Amino acid sequence: MAELVPAAAMAAFALASGYATLTVYREQQAIAETATTTVDSLTPGQVKLEGRVDAESTVQSPITGAEGVVVDWEVKGEMDDDETDSDERLAGGQRTGEFRLTDGTGSVRIDPPYGAELTASDENTHVDRRHNPTLESLEAVDEGVRDGDDDRGDGTIMVSKAREYDEVTLRHEILQPNDDLTVVGTAQRTDDGMVVGGGDGSFVLSDMSEGELVAEFRKKLVLLGAATAVFLVGVVYFLAFA
Repeated sequence: MAELVPAAAMAAFALASGYATLTVYREQQAIAETATTTVDSLTPGQVKLEGRVDAESTVQSPITGAEGVVVDWEVKGEMDDDETDSDERLAGGQRTGEFRLTDGTGSVRIDPPYGAELTASDENTHVDRRHNPTLESLEAVDEGVRDGDDDRGDGTIMVSKAREYDEVTLRHEILQPNDDLTVVGTAQRTDDGMVVGGGDGSFVLSDMSEGELVAEFRKKLVLLGAATAVFLVGVVYFLAFA
């Protein structure tokens, strides 16, 4: 019966990886199959728009203090001991300001649904790996976390716990004023005019072009597919041979 515990863990990882693969596949299909339109031609339903970010209000990254209209941030801890499963998410969240997409024919308000992820380019992705981080550096980031208002998140950094790790990784993806902007979402007519947000279809938000997004999603599908396969092989191994 002992082999059922690792098999169940592997099955859970395979399920999560498989769900992530399906989500990315749907986003890739939405990008590929939705025709690009302009703001002045918007009609209710699934749309794809390309333009620039017109910021009405901004939020601050707790990682660097940079201003953006959307910030996805995360803090992870890792131990140097190879025998320890040490990669742990310590805190994370998302902050969203008010912004519009403008494309030369007009502008429209973008309202990302709860849980929507930002797919940012390398230029808008910040990764700071700190080996044996100081108390002061972690407290500075935690202060930025506490000062912000996250749409979704999993709490503040437990500084004492973070210091137990040999390496702490601080990461954010950010969408800033005047950035290039690609959006796939559902256009809806409201009392304040048209709004593009969540609906029955996928929602994609990025500073990358359509071609760059398709390439990024393909890369993610390969990695997620490989991970899912590895976890499934692990399930079979523990059930059949352990």
